[in-house]
Amino acid sequence: ASAKAFIDRICDDLKLIDTQEYKAEILVEYKNTLNVSNAITSVNARHEAIRYEQEKAERLKLEQQEIKEKTDKVIEIAKAEQIPLSSPTINDDDEIVIMKLPARVKAKKSDLRILKQLLTNGKYEIIK
Repeated sequence: ASAKAFIDRICDDLKLIDTQEYKAEILVEYKNTLNVSNAITSVNARHEAIRYEQEKAERLKLEQQEIKEKTDKVIEIAKAEQIPLSSPTINDDDEIVIMKLPARVKAKKSDLRILKQLLTNGKYEIIK
C-alpha cells in the first residue's frame, strides 16, 4: 500500500511539473529531492533573480546612455556658442549649490578636455 501511494504521489508530482513554465529545470531539481514544492520554488526564484539582474543591467545601461547624451549636449553647446572656457560668466546673485555629477564620463578625448577645462577653470569647487 505504501509503495502504491509513493508511486501515485510521484505521478501527481510529474503531472504538476508538466504544467509549469520551466518544467525541464523543475524536473531536474525534483529528481534530486523528490520534493515538488521545493523544486518549483527554487527554479522560479532563480528565474526571478535572473530577470531582476537583467532589468537592473538594462536600467544601468539606459542611465549611462542618458549621462552620455547630456554630456555630449553640454559639450556641443559649449562648442556651438564658443563659450570662453578660461573666463566663464558668473552671476553674483546666483545661489551656490552642490550638484552630484557622474563619476565617469565617456566621450572623445578632445571633448573631455573641453569639459575638464570648463570645470577646472571656472569658479567651481570639486568636492570629493
